Amino acid sequence: MDSLDLHARQVTEAMESLTPQVDELRQGLTGVQDFLTKELHAALHQSATSVREGFENAAHLQQLITVLLKTVMDGNSQVASAQEQSLERVTLKASDGMAVFVNAMAAAVASSASLQNEIVSNKPHSYPRELTVGGTITPSSNRTDAPARSAGAGKIGICLGSGP
Repeated sequence: MDSLDLHARQVTEAMESLTPQVDELRQGLTGVQDFLTKELHAALHQSATSVREGFENAAHLQQLITVLLKTVMDGNSQVASAQEQSLERVTLKASDGMAVFVNAMAAAVASSASLQNEIVSNKPHSYPRELTVGGTITPSSNRTDAPARSAGAGKIGICLGSGP
């Protein structure tokens, strides 16, 4: 019976010693969750605003294109030529704006996925790599944890020479 009591006390003490660590872990995870929630909320709000503005711009562009097409159909050859050039400029600007939006969204998604993967895997970052003109990928000798060997140590670079 004494050994059972002793064993029960040891288990109780072990559980009590884990309680502060569990509480600390819970607080840390809550902090991470709060941070991610705020960042994700901000990114989603910004994305929604960008999408809404994009739809508004698309509606305005559609109205502009409709007016331009009517003018082209009603006008003479000079007016038709001028309207065609204007339409091309508007389309180019819209394409450029959409490309910027798509790139921003892709960067936000990649950043979010990268952060999620980093949190989930809890692995250290991999070191940068260099790409040579020959297409061979070699580990970078300019790692940030390696002792500085030159003025460029610790920087990421792309080698444009014929090899490492």
